[in-house]
Amino acid sequence: MIIYKFRARAYAILVKGGRYILTEADRTSEDQKVVPAEYTELVAEYLLV
Repeated sequence: MIIYKFRARAYAILVKGGRYILTEADRTSEDQKVVPAEYTELVAEYLLV
């Protein structure tokens, strides 16, 4: 599967906003969705920068 940089950046923004989470352990609400596994590493890098 092709990993899209813009999609990964969008997931990072959604994680910062609380709509998405990186892992199930981070869940604080049932409404949160998990970032797809193939994007997790790249999203984590964007969150660190």
